Amino acid sequence: MRKSRTEAPDAAALRHRAEERLKERKTRVPGGDLADSHRLLHELEVHQIELEMQNEELRAARQEIEAGLARYTELFDFAPIGYLAIAGDGTIRELNLTAARLLGTERQRLLGRRLGFFVVERHRQAFNRFLQRVLTTSAEEQGTESCELSLAAEGTGPLEVRLTAAALQGSSATALMAVEDVTARKRAEAGLHDESRRKDEFLAILSHELRNPLAPIRTGLYVLERAVPGSDQALKAQAVLGRQVTHLT
Repeated sequence: MRKSRTEAPDAAALRHRAEERLKERKTRVPGGDLADSHRLLHELEVHQIELEMQNEELRAARQEIEAGLARYTELFDFAPIGYLAIAGDGTIRELNLTAARLLGTERQRLLGRRLGFFVVERHRQAFNRFLQRVLTTSAEEQGTESCELSLAAEGTGPLEVRLTAAALQGSSATALMAVEDVTARKRAEAGLHDESRRKDEFLAILSHELRNPLAPIRTGLYVLERAVPGSDQALKAQAVLGRQVTHLT
């Protein structure tokens, strides 16, 4: 079979390098021309050196690939976000160490288990619909889907997470999914919501009192007439009266 033009120079260069290495190994053969047996031995030795050099190059390439794979594996495992590959039936095919930590279980014990098992019951239907949307997205509509829900991680309290996923095209139904812990953000949002609600309630009460200054005074006097002096009711009524008088003056 005729070699391609790109392969021929590489082969010629390899043979030249093998010849040079053989010269370094051998002493000069006396007697001028080599006999046929010597020529055959020479060819075998050159071929052996060619194989040795090819093996050296292959070993170097393999070491480089393995080093690169180790770097990417470390980046995958210790990423700040959990990554999973989810099969069409919802089982976990692959995951990184961060995802295993979020689920509260060793990685090997999670392989083959359904991710939906770790979703709190009230969010399970929403998760199933989310996964179905991801897996049924056509190649032309390829994009990501997102949702937020709670995970019931083993050994810890519920975690609020954001899921972002896309279907892996060109293979059996598989979803590639990122899991981000948003528990702290959710708690901060809830705190801001409560603070805003209390502020609105205070403003509503204040607005009512300012619009109807005499009503709290009448109510306070009514309570004072019937309350035991020094009781909590009497003290609260006095506070209301004092506040209303301040508003009026």
